[in-house]
Amino acid sequence: MKKYLLKKLKELDEIEAIWHNVDCPWDTVQFICEQISLKAGKLGLPELVAKDISTIHEARKYIATCLQACQSDLLTVKEISQKLNISARTIYDLVRAGRLKCQRIGQGRGVIRFRPTDLENFRAPTGLRHLHL
Repeated sequence: MKKYLLKKLKELDEIEAIWHNVDCPWDTVQFICEQISLKAGKLGLPELVAKDISTIHEARKYIATCLQACQSDLLTVKEISQKLNISARTIYDLVRAGRLKCQRIGQGRGVIRFRPTDLENFRAPTGLRHLHL
């Protein structure tokens, strides 16, 4: 996704270089943001769905937000199980029970990943201490 976003940022640069914000083809800028939005949705990142974007500056800001989200360190089930010293099966059980939040990536079953904040929230007083499945 990061390469894709950088490619779209380059497209915006080209548009800006040609049009210099005068009679800029806003429909093209909006289309670029819609493409990113669709891809973000398919990857399970609903918080990156584009809102109304009407300037190149807003589009750049949106892409920067997407890049920042893609660079966050998502953890795998294996990494989480090692950090918590519990089995991968237990991780899946905790997710299914709604006790451990995860991010679903891809369509269908896809894969699950965890944000560091998901792990921190789980480790809070009501999380790991009361681990009874």
